[in-house]
Amino acid sequence: MSDITPNNDELKNEETVIPASSEQSAQIVPSVPEDSAEPAATALADEVTETSASSEEAETTSVQPSAPVFMAQPLEVVAQSAPFENASEPAKADSKPKAKKSAGFWVFCLVIGAVVVASVVGLFLPNKDFSGVLNDSTFSTSISSFPSKNKGKANKLPKYNHDYIARIDIKGVIQEKNETYNQKWLLDMIGSLMKDDNNKALFLYVDSPGGSVYEADELYLKLCEYKKTGRPIYAYFAHMAASGGYYIGCVADYIMVNRNCTTGSIGVIMGPIYTLTGLFEKYGIESTSITAGKNKNMFNLNEPITDEQRKIMQDYINEAYDQFTDIVAKERNLDIKRVRELADGRIYTPQQALNNGLIDKICGYDDCVDYMKCELYSDPDIALEYVEYVYEKSFSDIFSNIVTNIPGKNADSFLDDMTEKMSSCPKGPAYFYGGAF
Repeated sequence: MSDITPNNDELKNEETVIPASSEQSAQIVPSVPEDSAEPAATALADEVTETSASSEEAETTSVQPSAPVFMAQPLEVVAQSAPFENASEPAKADSKPKAKKSAGFWVFCLVIGAVVVASVVGLFLPNKDFSGVLNDSTFSTSISSFPSKNKGKANKLPKYNHDYIARIDIKGVIQEKNETYNQKWLLDMIGSLMKDDNNKALFLYVDSPGGSVYEADELYLKLCEYKKTGRPIYAYFAHMAASGGYYIGCVADYIMVNRNCTTGSIGVIMGPIYTLTGLFEKYGIESTSITAGKNKNMFNLNEPITDEQRKIMQDYINEAYDQFTDIVAKERNLDIKRVRELADGRIYTPQQALNNGLIDKICGYDDCVDYMKCELYSDPDIALEYVEYVYEKSFSDIFSNIVTNIPGKNADSFLDDMTEKMSSCPKGPAYFYGGAF
């Protein structure tokens, strides 16, 4: 092969034409500065020598270029050559943006976590059958109720562009917060409705055995504040509206009740109060409380109740009872003496409650809504908007639910039943019906 490398002077004025070939390609060889021409020339000479040795007819060249030239090279050599623009700089490593973890990655992590939990449970409870837990509806509900990124949005008052009656529910035990009842949410929602000019009335759906004196009275006072806007309140009693449930519901201008509802139970309760001193003595358990004040330890499990302590608490709950009966007399326009005759703590059937003036109408839910719109509000076309409280479970709620559903735990033992009942009842004096319903 003849020498195809021209002189430097020739490169400035003319181009060298390379015949097309399927096995060769033109390559640009960068110019070399004068101060580094000799080392570069030596490297290039080695490369050309190796290329020429592959052909029997190739001629060895010792002419070294000092400027970019076109020269035929095998494709393998071209592929290994550095680009012209980066010839004087070291090649930079490829910088790729970090890929975001896909949903599949998190699913994989969740599966691994489940396997670890199952392994731990299987290690400590090898003979337990968990099929009942996995098939249990409460378990399924828990798993489907993982906290979402929309937390809290479901519990805000939507923006309605039309007149409406708002329905809110009083469900479950009336206390600070549980899965069906949230005191703060109710207070905030009533406040939001008061500020909304499109809201024209309030519809209370009550299904509660009552609860804490504090929360029941606080919510009642907030509803009284709502009535001061001149907007009416209507109520429907479903399965139960007893004690504190009736306390709150009687604020309504008109009360309608399902024919199978349990209502009444106008009274106050505190307890149950347990004394375990006899049990402690039997099993040699010693429990001591250090107090200053002879009644500071009253109603503790390790001390019997004295007559003085019984009177102290009786006077305490009598005040709450007077408050309850006064409210019923005021809201139902009844004589206080008559209310005290009715308020001995008993429950009433809907018909008994109607005969005694504690409610206004017995009907089903659909009839209640129609009657409220047509007869009470006098606008059958007004919308009834359901403003619902949605309890959002935390991870601790989910896993505690799984644990409580594990078969074999002694949930039916006496002590567990007693503890469960104690924790489910409101603390302190309460407007609460704890009957068999």
